[in-house]
Amino acid sequence: MSIILPVVKNPHLVIVVRSLMHNAQSWQVHMKDVYGKNVTLQEALKNASESQHILMRNTLVSTCPKLFTSYEGIKQDPWKEAGRMGKFLNIDPEPKKEEILDFIMPEYTTLK
Repeated sequence: MSIILPVVKNPHLVIVVRSLMHNAQSWQVHMKDVYGKNVTLQEALKNASESQHILMRNTLVSTCPKLFTSYEGIKQDPWKEAGRMGKFLNIDPEPKKEEILDFIMPEYTTLK
């Protein structure tokens, strides 16, 4: 983030935070599927916790406008969250409504 923000004229951050447990479980699946490595839930939780800590530490010190949302909220009501993001970014999401709703797959999960 610190490399990009100085060269962007009007940066706005949209931070999507996911449940620590879901993040850890998804990382376990990713490590197994991509690397063939079994990772314990404890290792995955440690990794997810450290990653979230780094994200929050770097995000909170930034002075640019920020919008926080949750992965689960986007999955639950993508159009509502698109509206929040559009308002924050001063963009009308209506012309892209179908594309937005097609992009978010509420029933899709990497968890097994």
